[in-house]
Amino acid sequence: MNTKVNKKENQNTNTVNEGFFIRILKNLTNPKRRIYKELKKELSRAKIDLYKLKQDTISTHIAKIIFEIYKLTYPLRNYFQLDKEKKRFTPSFEESYILSFHDEKTLELYKKISSEDEIKKTISQMGMDIKKATSYFEKIITEYLDNFDKEKITEINRSFSNLLYFARFVYYDFYILLREFDPNFEDAQFLKKPSFSPADGPLLRNDIYSLQQSLINFDEGKLLDIGMERAAKIKGFTPLDEKHYSRLKDLISTIKKNEYLVLILKAIDKKLTSPIFQTPAIIDIFSTFVFKIRGLVFSTLSRFKKKIIEDSIKDLISKIYDGDVVGRIKNYSELKNNQLEALGVSKFKYVEALNYLKAFITDKYKPVISKLINELIVEGIFVNKGLLNLLSNSYYYLNNLLNIIEEFDDDLDVEGNTGKTINRLIGNLKKDKNAKFVLERTIEDVNKRALLIISESLVNIKDLAKSIKIIIEDYKKNRPEVVSNIKKIRNVSNTQFIKELIDAYTTIYYFLKLMGFFVSLKVTKGDVEKLKRSIITKQK
Repeated sequence: MNTKVNKKENQNTNTVNEGFFIRILKNLTNPKRRIYKELKKELSRAKIDLYKLKQDTISTHIAKIIFEIYKLTYPLRNYFQLDKEKKRFTPSFEESYILSFHDEKTLELYKKISSEDEIKKTISQMGMDIKKATSYFEKIITEYLDNFDKEKITEINRSFSNLLYFARFVYYDFYILLREFDPNFEDAQFLKKPSFSPADGPLLRNDIYSLQQSLINFDEGKLLDIGMERAAKIKGFTPLDEKHYSRLKDLISTIKKNEYLVLILKAIDKKLTSPIFQTPAIIDIFSTFVFKIRGLVFSTLSRFKKKIIEDSIKDLISKIYDGDVVGRIKNYSELKNNQLEALGVSKFKYVEALNYLKAFITDKYKPVISKLINELIVEGIFVNKGLLNLLSNSYYYLNNLLNIIEEFDDDLDVEGNTGKTINRLIGNLKKDKNAKFVLERTIEDVNKRALLIISESLVNIKDLAKSIKIIIEDYKKNRPEVVSNIKKIRNVSNTQFIKELIDAYTTIYYFLKLMGFFVSLKVTKGDVEKLKRSIITKQK
């Protein structure tokens, strides 16, 4: 009988052991079951009830914490004004935030470079000398930046970024989340106690994720304290007293430290691994701020420089010409440039320079200066033959310059060879991919030809001016050495002749000054010959 009992007991033991091992084997071969058990363990270790795995619902405890956070952060919405699209503080607040890190000395330097009126005043005090003003402002900016070491810049950027992420968290849409726990929940009604019940987990998955992302974007510790203290100084008040501020930080810290939302997300996803969150970027507000200062300073200097140039050009034009000088060139013109610009191709580069050159030859050189130089060459007894050759060569070249300019412009006419080529290429831009390349090369060649005319003209005009100046200086001597009879030309009207010579030199001087705004006046005969060779080579 004992033998039978022992056999029965052994059979029962074997059955129990088999059941135990089968259960273990099932757990090992069923990952979902294992994950479920692990999640249940993790959730049970949490300090509060977070999630019911069987029902797939989020418990009300987390809703109560979120509601209290919402209640505490709501007054901060009016405090932190954010741009809806950019989600940034107002420009004035961002500027004030950085300025809160300035000591008295740094603030004084900042005032010199942050106000357009102050910059304009400084430029005026320097006699509109842009070069001098530029050096001055570069020095001030360097002195200003020397007050910010790497540690200070890092503190500004990190504390600002942290405060901005906190402000964005303040604007989180808590209402959408909380109404799933209480369908009768009213937005911003904090006097009425909500009646929360468990909410559908998968339905709120994205909302919980975005809330967690918003929370991990900022540090609720010392870094937030720095930002909030700066904000209070800027605005002159804080909407939260110390008690409520501490409570808010404790609640946020509790959620983050205990990973309540992460556990809920793992439970919803039925995964043991946490979801991936983005690492918040540090906003380099300091560099942006400095860039803005530099932009203001140098754009103001640039505007002043442009205005000075424009005023100088207007002044020189009024001194050189008697009437309107616009539109002297028919085809190499701004009108054509408008068409080329609209097509997205290069423009004619020397339109203004060539226009003023033609106006000078037409209005001043031909009717006045050339006749005066002719009289000087014919009537003068030149002791210095080299000067006579220099003067004569300039005289003959400039006499023919008008023909050169008109021939160049006629070639660009619709009936001219180059004009026909340009118009044909423009017409083929949409059809032929190579047309744009050829058009660019053609315009480049036209610009080279224009530059050659201008450069060779300037070389000759400079030689002419140099010759006249030498003769005027020679006239002042008791016994002239260049033109021996310079004091006798026109006899009794000699004084008038010299006056006309001086006037001619003055006009040429002003003209060269005018041209200096558009092309280099340092051009030499060597430069002209080099340019000629490059044009001839291309034509071949």
